[in-house]
Amino acid sequence: MDVLVISDSKSGRSLVTRVLTNLGHRVVDAGTAGVGTQLASRSWQADVAVAALVAAQPTRLRFGAVGVELGIALGRGVPILLVAKPGLSVPFLYGIPRVDYADDEVLLAAQLELLLSGVSAGARREVFQRPKSPTSMPLEPPPSKDLGRARSFEREIGSLLKSHAGEDVVIYEGAALPDDVSEVDFAVLFPEEGSDLRVVLVEVKSGARTKDPSASRRILIESARKLSERVRVSRSGLGLLVYDGEAINLPTTPMTVALSLRQLESRLALEPFDQVLRRARNEAIHAL
Repeated sequence: MDVLVISDSKSGRSLVTRVLTNLGHRVVDAGTAGVGTQLASRSWQADVAVAALVAAQPTRLRFGAVGVELGIALGRGVPILLVAKPGLSVPFLYGIPRVDYADDEVLLAAQLELLLSGVSAGARREVFQRPKSPTSMPLEPPPSKDLGRARSFEREIGSLLKSHAGEDVVIYEGAALPDDVSEVDFAVLFPEEGSDLRVVLVEVKSGARTKDPSASRRILIESARKLSERVRVSRSGLGLLVYDGEAINLPTTPMTVALSLRQLESRLALEPFDQVLRRARNEAIHAL
C-alpha cells in the first residue's frame, strides 16, 4: 500500500516511515512531495495518508504546513489516519481514526496494521475522510429497552475484558476501528512481537436468550459467520463471540469461537487472559 506520511516533526516522520516500511508499505513522504503546488499536483498517488502529530513542541509554521497537507489530501479523496501524542486535542480532525503513540513502536505497528487493513480491504472511504463537527452530528433517538439491555451487556463484557487484560494489552471499542471491523464491539491488541494472537476481534451478542431456542441458535450462527468473515478480511488472529444466556452448541466457524458469558468467566477464573484467548484460538484452528 502507498502511504503518504505527514508530520509535525522530522522525528515523527522518521518514526511512522520506519514502522510502515517494516510492515511492508511504500511511503510517499510529503516532505519530498512538497507542500502547496507540487503536493496538490497529480504527480503522486497514495492509498491513505498518515498524519503524525507527536512533536513535544511543534513550530507554528510546521503545524500550519501539516494543516495544508491534510487539506490537500482530503481534497484528493485520500483516507486519513492520525497518530498523535496522548492528550493532544485536534478539533479539526474530529472523527478521524486515531492512534495514541506512547513510545512503543511494536504497539504502534500493531495498531496501524489494524487500521490500514480497513483501507486495503476496501472499507468505505468516507469513514476515514472529512470529519464532522460535534455540533453537526444528529441527535440519536432514545434507546429502546432491548437496545439499552444490549448496551449494558456490552459494557459488562468490556469491563470484564479490561479487568483481566495485562497493562501491555490495548482494547479498542468498535467505534474507533476501521470500517471493515467497526461493527465488532472490541478489538484486543497484543503488542508482543511474534505473538500468534496480535489482534482478537470480540463481538458481543445480547438478546440471544429468546423463548425460541432455535431462534437463539440461528442468531448466534449468523453472528459467528459474520465475525469469521471480519477476522479473515482484517487478518486478525481470532474472533471471539460472547453471548448471554445458557451455553448453546454451535457449528464450527473458521477462526471464531463462541462462548457464553458464564463460560468466559469460568475460563478467566482459571487461566490468565492471554492464555484463555490463545486456548480459544487453538480450539478454532483444530476445529477447521
